[in-house]
Amino acid sequence: GRIWVNPGEDLDGDGVPLDPDDENGLDDDGNGYVDDLIGWDFAAGGNRPIDTVGHGSHVAGIVAGSAPKGTAVGYAPGAKVMPLRVGSGSAREADVWEAIDYALANGADVISLSLGWRRAWHPDRATWRRIVDAATAAGVPVVAAAGNEGWFDTVRTPADVPSAIAVGASSREDRVATFSSRGPVTWDDVPPYFDYPPPEGLLKPDLTAPGVDVPSHRLCEGLMDSSGTSMAAPAVSGAIALLLEIDPSLRPGDLRRLLETTAIDLEEPGPDNAAGYGRIDVFRAAEAARGPIRATARSYDDTASGDGDGAPEPGERVRLVVALTNEGEAPARGVAARLVSETPAARVLEAEAVYGVLAPGETRGPEGPGFLVEVGGECGDRLRFRVEVEARFPDGPGFSLSVIRDRTGRPEVRVLFEDDMESDRGWSVSGSAVTGRWERGEPQGTSDGGRPAQPSEDASPDGRRAFVTGNTGGGASDDDVDGGEALLVSPPIDARGFAGLELAYARWLYVGSRPGWPDRAGGLVLEASDDGGRTWIPVEIVRDRTGGWVRVTEPLDGLIVPGPELRIRARAYDTSGPPGDLIVEAALDDVVLRGERRVCDGP
Repeated sequence: GRIWVNPGEDLDGDGVPLDPDDENGLDDDGNGYVDDLIGWDFAAGGNRPIDTVGHGSHVAGIVAGSAPKGTAVGYAPGAKVMPLRVGSGSAREADVWEAIDYALANGADVISLSLGWRRAWHPDRATWRRIVDAATAAGVPVVAAAGNEGWFDTVRTPADVPSAIAVGASSREDRVATFSSRGPVTWDDVPPYFDYPPPEGLLKPDLTAPGVDVPSHRLCEGLMDSSGTSMAAPAVSGAIALLLEIDPSLRPGDLRRLLETTAIDLEEPGPDNAAGYGRIDVFRAAEAARGPIRATARSYDDTASGDGDGAPEPGERVRLVVALTNEGEAPARGVAARLVSETPAARVLEAEAVYGVLAPGETRGPEGPGFLVEVGGECGDRLRFRVEVEARFPDGPGFSLSVIRDRTGRPEVRVLFEDDMESDRGWSVSGSAVTGRWERGEPQGTSDGGRPAQPSEDASPDGRRAFVTGNTGGGASDDDVDGGEALLVSPPIDARGFAGLELAYARWLYVGSRPGWPDRAGGLVLEASDDGGRTWIPVEIVRDRTGGWVRVTEPLDGLIVPGPELRIRARAYDTSGPPGDLIVEAALDDVVLRGERRVCDGP
């Protein structure tokens, strides 16, 4: 079937939706929802998220549906749909927020929202932005319908959130539908963001997809045609599911770029506030996702018109030399690349480069001098180039896509915060947990059935101390995290003037599991805040729960705004029930925050 089945409630493991054998009136997976075998009805409450008006089933069919005789109507017929009902014709914002939390907690890969609030309805835009940003940071793209108002500056919330993928509707004639909402959107009056001021604002929608007379399911009675951006959004969600099937490692930003850079341009040339980057071309995006030719190295030559330091700086004309690698198993002939600038800080003057033949595994630069780029803007401005590669393979022509991201100026990296936990640097401990509060000291080490539950030494070869939950020794269940959250918060870190923030740390998580124990109710999340701790954005939701020190490096760029009160938080939790239901132990060591600023010496 194409309906997701909750493995924590599927008692007999047969994967059958709405199986009476699995409905025992208990919260078997401990997530707070009784018998949520296929999802939840957040509008009415209960475990029957059943569509009664036809909108939800039509939308779901566009993602993963099939028609009579097996004819596919869904973009990703191999995907599973997690039905989360939030209303019929209208919805409460809080219900949708709870549904998003449920989707993230239960492993959704894409969140598709065929709903939205007009500005006149006064949605809580700040909360929407925080929630959508958090989902995106956790690796789950949020796709939202732009709205059906048809005028400029009418994109609905949450499609107006910068990190959301807002989708407008296109017609069968490849025109933007007359009813499709246009941008731009502004956030200059929304605290605490105050960005994207008028008149330019933020370009929205991001993409368009078929949204006029789209065929899909009519409840359980055949097919019907419907129109609206509600039909366009699931087309993009289905396309993302298909791309993730090709490459599960793709992040939300990668998925967005694949769809944007392979889209068919509509209306005015280039991205615009009617069509975004254009109508999605799923086949081209899929080909680009699995294309074997990748841009694997780059260098800048500014000796002719710059200061010769090898950095692209405003006022210079630089040669951008891109090395390509054939990561496939077949030779590529006639390899040629085209460079496209996607930011105003750079203008491509010579956009073509020839590479000739690339054997499997071979890396080489262009046969000529490379691309010529004129750099403008201010020092530190973002640069983003799209490298489109065409080649001939034994089985036919191929297309590959790579993205180069950079900034103008010479990078200067500094350590903004570093703590090996050997001395008190001002971390604070709090939380609702009954036991298992964070303690700084020499790890005592505990075991659970012969498996290490807590570390017996810190993560550094030359160190002795780390922060550990309930660091008292004894048995694994004596002082583990129980009954809530154990919070560990860093002192404020001044990151003003820096970009490219990168957080490195060593972490440990062990979650004891027994038959019938809801192990997903325990875990560890690393978070960051740019407002002194008032709001938190997930940096890493730890998936490895088997113990052992793991060193992690996570980029914070795009998650937070560098400022004077950046904080880091480790949140260990056990919400499984009475103390002793679950063993949760965590540890943190060797936290380092680096930042990069750009220096420009001029041409």
